[in-house]
Amino acid sequence: MSASAPHLLLPEHASHLARFCIPPDLLEEAGVHSVNDTEAREMLGLHGYQGADLSGILFCYLSPGTRARVGGSVRLDNPLPDGGKYISEPGCGHLFFAPLPKEWLTARSIPVVFVESEKAALALLAFAKRAHRDLIVIALGGCWGWRRQTGKRPLPNGDSEPETGPSPDFDLISWAGRTTILIFDSNASTNPKVRKARRALAQELAHRGANVLIADVPAIEGVNGPDALIAISGDEAMLSGLNT
Repeated sequence: MSASAPHLLLPEHASHLARFCIPPDLLEEAGVHSVNDTEAREMLGLHGYQGADLSGILFCYLSPGTRARVGGSVRLDNPLPDGGKYISEPGCGHLFFAPLPKEWLTARSIPVVFVESEKAALALLAFAKRAHRDLIVIALGGCWGWRRQTGKRPLPNGDSEPETGPSPDFDLISWAGRTTILIFDSNASTNPKVRKARRALAQELAHRGANVLIADVPAIEGVNGPDALIAISGDEAMLSGLNT
C-alpha cells in the first residue's frame, strides 16, 4: 500500500484522532484509515476471533526506507473479550515508524523516541513538528513489542518453535552516540512487568551504543500514554517530559 494513496477515515475515527492534535495531512501520510471487519481480516490475514468485530482504525506499518507496507495494526472499535484494544498482523517483525526522511536513520544527531502505541507515535510526531524539533518516533506495539519473531528454532523431536529477538528494524538505525528516549505509558510507574520490558529495551539500545534516557508520563487522571498527555495537559507538559 502506498502512503500517498487516498484513505477514508470515518467521522468518528477522525474526531477521535483529532483529540490528540494529529493533523489530517499526517494521518494521510502515515496511511491511517478506517476498516470494517472484513477489511481488517483481509489486511491482517486474520481468520480467528470468530464472533468478534475487528472494525476500527488501521495503522499501516510502512518501511522507513521504501514506504512499502510491511505490516499493520487495528485499534478496535469494540475491544476483544479479554479487553484487548489492538490487534496486529500475525508474525510481523516490524515496528511502527512515524513518517520521517529516510536519511535521518543514519543522522545520529536526531534523537529517537520510543512509545508504546501507534497513535502515541503520531501524536508525538505532530507535537515535534509544532515545537520545531526533529525526532524519529517509533511505536513498539506494546511494552514488549520490540521483541518480535525472528525465525524458528528446531526442536529435538523434529518440530520447531518460534524464536524471538529484537526487531530487525533496529538494524536500520545508526545508534552510536544517538540520544534515545523511552516514553512508556504511565503504568510503568506501578507495573513491574512494564518496567522490566523498559529496562530490557534500554539495555538492548545501550548495547548498540545509544545514549538512553527514560521519560515518565505523569500519573494524571485520564492520562495513559504521551498522546493523552498532549490532549489533556498540552504541548508544554510534553515538552517538559522530553527535556528530562
